[in-house]
Amino acid sequence: MATPLALIRGGGMAAERGILMRSGEAFQTLKDITHVVLDKTGTITEGTPRLVA
Repeated sequence: MATPLALIRGGGMAAERGILMRSGEAFQTLKDITHVVLDKTGTITEGTPRLVA
């Protein structure tokens, strides 16, 4: 019970800061990240180009 509550609270805190967490698995992935590189506009991509109209 404690883990789901922590994920819900963590997701709420991230949303308050403008960060959208699509799933609880995203939190598990975050613990392994050591570096984040952004371009000058702060854009984060998946490395797969696609057309959005």
